[in-house]
Amino acid sequence: MAMNVGVRVHDDEPFEHALRRFRKACDKTGLIGEMKRRKYFVSKSELRRKKHLKVMRRMMKERGLLRPKKRPKERPLIATISAFDTRPWWDKGY
Repeated sequence: MAMNVGVRVHDDEPFEHALRRFRKACDKTGLIGEMKRRKYFVSKSELRRKKHLKVMRRMMKERGLLRPKKRPKERPLIATISAFDTRPWWDKGY
């Protein structure tokens, strides 16, 4: 599948505007997604397997069988502030 995307740059147009138009044209044609998809070869059986797993996850989510991901515990702000303290250890009150 050949996709040609081109943008003509006008004489008084800044490069950033032309680049923005080029990116929009690439998004519209789906060129970037196609390049990412073709980056590695994926066999048909692997595509079927991924599709099946996606369906199963969606079904489990709808039924409420998937647990939400655990959030990492927040670290205390004091530890990050003390890392920038330049006083010697005997003056810090340890």
